Amino acid sequence: MTDADELQRLANDIGQLRLAFVKSGSSGLFLKADDQARFVGLVTQAKSVLADALGPANDFGLQLIFTVKNGSGGFLGGPSYVCVAEVEQLLIGAAGAIKRREYSAQRNAATGLDIKTYVEPIRLAQLANAQSPNWDFSRLIQLCKELNVAHQNDCHISVIVLLRVIADHVPPIFGHRNFADFVAQTTIGNSFKKSMTYLHGSMRNIADQHIHHQISKKEVLPTSTQVDFRQQLDLLLAEVVRQATIRSAP
Repeated sequence: MTDADELQRLANDIGQLRLAFVKSGSSGLFLKADDQARFVGLVTQAKSVLADALGPANDFGLQLIFTVKNGSGGFLGGPSYVCVAEVEQLLIGAAGAIKRREYSAQRNAATGLDIKTYVEPIRLAQLANAQSPNWDFSRLIQLCKELNVAHQNDCHISVIVLLRVIADHVPPIFGHRNFADFVAQTTIGNSFKKSMTYLHGSMRNIADQHIHHQISKKEVLPTSTQVDFRQQLDLLLAEVVRQATIRSAP
């Protein structure tokens, strides 16, 4: 059974719980204790499947947690009828998204394309968990998510533009006005500096070429190889996480 099939099965089982609601004159519809426990078990299974299929910080998993916690008391108070219905539809949507991803993976495998995410899920999870008194990482995380979407859909021009946006976004975290100053003045380490120098020089030149390029009689579009700076970006994001850890340490 695939992850999508498992989520669909769980959605069906949760949907059946809507038939188990009991009507009370004072408190409206509610689930009996055994059915509440079954709901918790099914949702926990769904969270695990989502994490395995889409990574620990996936949108469906986060929305699932939000929906359950805000559904009339969450796990402890028992889910409302609306909460159960929303969870059912959420899992159906997640199953559809995973099926589309599986289809895309099969298609790209047949053509030899690399569909690996540009930013690793573990790095996104680390950024989501990073705490800083000075910086809000929500825009950086969104840029990374959009970078993954662009990469997985062969939007190579968008990839290189988003890379430049990220490079322009993070320098204040390191106490610098722009990425050029950060690269020139970083004291993190010689190997790190070499990687950032390459990222700054090569990536920015390629980005400028596509950003300022005007239409011509004959076009040659970029490939995934041309815009592949995943290793350098991962080093940069890892250092962002480390800096956040240092700044928030007691």
